[in-house]
Amino acid sequence: MRGGYLTDRFVQGGCDPDFYYFRHWHAIDLFVYFSHHMVTIPPVGWINAGHRHGVPVLGTLITEWEQGAVYCDRMFGSKEAAERSAAHLAAVCQAYGFDGWVINIENKLKPDHVPNMLHFLRVLSTILQNLSHAMEVVWYDAVTVEGELKWQDTLNHLNRPFFEASTALWINYAWKEGTPAVVAARAGDRRCDVFMGVDVFGRGTYGGGGYSCDVALQAARNAGLSAALFAIAWPFDAEHPPGDTLSWQQRDEVLWRSIAAAWPCSRPICSELPLYTDFCVGAGRSTCLKGSTLHHCGWYNLSRQGLQPSLTLSTLSGSGSSSGSGSSGPNRCAGSSAVGSTGVADAAAVRRSNGTQQGLQVAMTQDAAYSGGNCLHISGSVHACHKVSLLRTCIPFPAAGLEVGWVTATSSSSNGGGALPVLALTLAAATEADATEHGTSAAQEAGHSSVEAGPVEDLSVLSVDLILVPGQDSAEASLYLGELWFVEAGGCRVAPSKCVSGLACSQLQLSKTQAGILLSAVLHWDMPATVHLCHVYISHTDSSGSQLQKMLGVAVGSSFCVHAHQVAAAASFTVVPLLKSDGVVERWDGAATLEFNLLDVLKAMG
Repeated sequence: MRGGYLTDRFVQGGCDPDFYYFRHWHAIDLFVYFSHHMVTIPPVGWINAGHRHGVPVLGTLITEWEQGAVYCDRMFGSKEAAERSAAHLAAVCQAYGFDGWVINIENKLKPDHVPNMLHFLRVLSTILQNLSHAMEVVWYDAVTVEGELKWQDTLNHLNRPFFEASTALWINYAWKEGTPAVVAARAGDRRCDVFMGVDVFGRGTYGGGGYSCDVALQAARNAGLSAALFAIAWPFDAEHPPGDTLSWQQRDEVLWRSIAAAWPCSRPICSELPLYTDFCVGAGRSTCLKGSTLHHCGWYNLSRQGLQPSLTLSTLSGSGSSSGSGSSGPNRCAGSSAVGSTGVADAAAVRRSNGTQQGLQVAMTQDAAYSGGNCLHISGSVHACHKVSLLRTCIPFPAAGLEVGWVTATSSSSNGGGALPVLALTLAAATEADATEHGTSAAQEAGHSSVEAGPVEDLSVLSVDLILVPGQDSAEASLYLGELWFVEAGGCRVAPSKCVSGLACSQLQLSKTQAGILLSAVLHWDMPATVHLCHVYISHTDSSGSQLQKMLGVAVGSSFCVHAHQVAAAASFTVVPLLKSDGVVERWDGAATLEFNLLDVLKAMG
């Protein structure tokens, strides 16, 4: 988002359900949170959402212009200062739970400080890599080894030493058509560690950016390089031409379909059981649980984002044209270093399609929700067998078999019967190249279907897809997918006797007004790791003597901040756990309640 640290900066999120979120985690290998603050620590929501999908999340160290030069003198003025700076940045990573840094020096360096900068990069890379091989130190192509602020837009002798001292190099986005081949030749065996910058806003970017980002991506991929997209919130931030009636979410889907066509890669986002998703994007116009609406207020909290589906829509062979996402080699960034075979023309066709295939559309919607704030909606005409790619996984198939549960609500009309949704699992043996597709059908009405598959040795679940099979005639279908889970067959779902305990409050602030009492406080409690989320309620008696209970919000961790909430003299807080037991999120008994008489507290406070 333009500027960074907006609604997404709040630990408990905000109240704008239309604020920017990111859900294409399957298509990337690293996520960088960027702002123009000198030290940018990614907000907790982005860290949690990225990690839930197996994506490392990086922060940014940026120094700019005259003040940036002053900071650099302090951080890199000596070898000892450089080591302290590296140690502090590594400690920040550990404290906040993210995975490394992009180092962006956008000011001149004193030439005699350049060796200290290189020493800083080596020390920081070593510390982080010793903590985890997934941690990264990415150097941004700006300042040179001569200390000059001069973007190279390539890999050469002026920035190679920084590359050699870091885990990766991010090339500035103003490179030209023939640059990727030159960079690949110079990078040699480390060409996968070079990210060719692509500015989605199109500022000096080869191909023009925007919906044409695929042009630059294709060039980088063909050279065997990685790529880094800058300003991916462009569909949300940019001003679009008059007459463009698409929402930012629709523009975002168009953008990422064109990216997928140029860089056909889908990274596994889950490698172990249990698997659970409510498809929540981390925002909603209400809060729902198991089909019941608990809270009617809009909200935004990326920590509540569930596993996000890829939503590639294709027509199965023999029933029409196909437009799958293809395959790729090993990943490094937003795809891989392998050369793709899907050309720019394919990306252009994707843009023209506007997300439909023969009248069928698939999208996330906040108009309905089963759990969380939204669900997956598939609508339109089903004239042939269609496949909607949901999740790519690498889950070993359990010896006891696999239990699959999913919740749908459908409505369809046709002359000869509606479209039948079938959940298909693609299984492959570890020693075989061929994949076998196993399908399990589900009820068309609201509810869930639970299926146990027999034990199969040496198999892994590679993908989860939804197949739409037409009835006797084509159907107008409308299907909502609200929940999906995989567990080992025969698993036992037993809740702890007391899920939440030790509920207490700190930082209590009270003020008396004509309307009542305004309360601010931090609630905190103890809970086991099996608790998925907690719903927080407040109860009090109104002037007529009626007992009122209101949901305040959802806590992802073991604390919740209440800010300036109007209450009566006697109030109580209740924390209700949602337990993830064998992957299935359910509401359990074991809530904790904290009661107090606020008038007594006010008197004690004087």
